[in-house]
Amino acid sequence: MSIKLASLNKLKTFLRIPASETSLDTLLTGYLESVSSDCERYCGRTFARTAYTDESYNVEGTVFALRAFPVDTAVAVVLKEKRVVVIGVPATNTIPASDYTVQAINGVIRLLGGRRFEVDTEVLVTYTAGYLENIAAGTAQVLVPEGLDAAVVRLAAARYKHQQGVITDLELELADKNSLRSWTTYGR
Repeated sequence: MSIKLASLNKLKTFLRIPASETSLDTLLTGYLESVSSDCERYCGRTFARTAYTDESYNVEGTVFALRAFPVDTAVAVVLKEKRVVVIGVPATNTIPASDYTVQAINGVIRLLGGRRFEVDTEVLVTYTAGYLENIAAGTAQVLVPEGLDAAVVRLAAARYKHQQGVITDLELELADKNSLRSWTTYGR
């Protein structure tokens, strides 16, 4: 089942198609899925809630930026020293949750109490991030920020109107560029 970043009802409302008119639902759903896929590819991330493990070498300082957000589960931060401790197995050290904060909205971990990530240490972070899924009428939809939702609807509508001959290639290209500009806010 494909995840859509906007609902079919929102797209139909934007296009002024009555909700009771279902003959176009398959076509419009295809546009939503295509645009949603393009958006995720452009932003370099998945918007649906997903489990992640981020790993980085030579992290230095007090801040670690996670690749996905918003963060919605407890984070486990593990330090793995690069020095050989016992027959090639690196020592691990889980940082207590009281020693860091997680800015859930933008996926940033900040160490507290003067603690720092040291050079030559591998940082391994496991967490769950992304937006909630709303499953209604047999389709899955990710509840994303309104601005992203609106950009997906606008581009899906433009692709539909282009296919119908209502807008030109140039107008479709402009809609594409405007959507890309909107999407940059949601990538990292």
